[in-house]
Amino acid sequence: MAATFLSSVFGLLRNMYIAWLFGRGMKADAFMAAFQLPDQIAYFLVGGAASITFVTILTRYREAGREVEGERSLSVILTTMYIVLGTAIALAEIFAPWYVHRFFSGFDAEKAALCVHLTRILLPAQLCFFAGGVFGAVLLVRKQFNVQAVAPIIYNLGTIVGGLLLVKKLGITSLALGTVAGALCGPFLLNWFFARRAGVRYRPILD
Repeated sequence: MAATFLSSVFGLLRNMYIAWLFGRGMKADAFMAAFQLPDQIAYFLVGGAASITFVTILTRYREAGREVEGERSLSVILTTMYIVLGTAIALAEIFAPWYVHRFFSGFDAEKAALCVHLTRILLPAQLCFFAGGVFGAVLLVRKQFNVQAVAPIIYNLGTIVGGLLLVKKLGITSLALGTVAGALCGPFLLNWFFARRAGVRYRPILD
C-alpha cells in the first residue's frame, strides 16, 4: 500500500516535471498524445491477461508438482505473444503517421510530425510491459510481492531521469527515451531478474 502511494506521488511529480519543462504547449500535447497508439495495442492484445492468466496457470502447475511443464508453457506462450505483439508494433511503427492524422486531425503539421516521432519511440515499451507481466506472475505465484510494488516507481522515475539527463540535448524526445528506459528497467528487468533468481528459465520455444 505504501509503495502504491509512493508510485502515485512519483506519477504526480512526473506530470509536474513535464508541465514545468514544456508547459501546456505543442510539445507537451504531442508527448501526451504519443501514448495513445501504444496503449491501444496493449489494450487490444494484452490488457491484464499477462498477470491474471499466468497466475492461474502457474498456480495449477505448482500445486500439481509440475513446475517444469509450467515453465515450458510460459516459454511457449511468451514466445508466441512476443511474435504477435512484435508484429503489431512493427505495423504500428509503419502506420503511425496515418493514425495520428486520423485521430488527432486538429494537430498542425509540426505537432503531428513530433507526435509520430514520439509514438515510434514509445511503442517498443509494450514488449517490456507484457514480458514483465509474465515474469511478474511467476513471482506472484511464489508470494513475492515486493517487485510488483517497486516496478511502477522505477517506471515513473525513468521519465524524470531521462529529462534530467538529456532534455538540453534532445528536448521532449528525452522524456520518451526515459519512459522506455523506465519500462525496461522496472516492469521488465526487475521482474525478469527476480524470476530468474527464483529458478525460472525462459527459452524461446514455438511448439
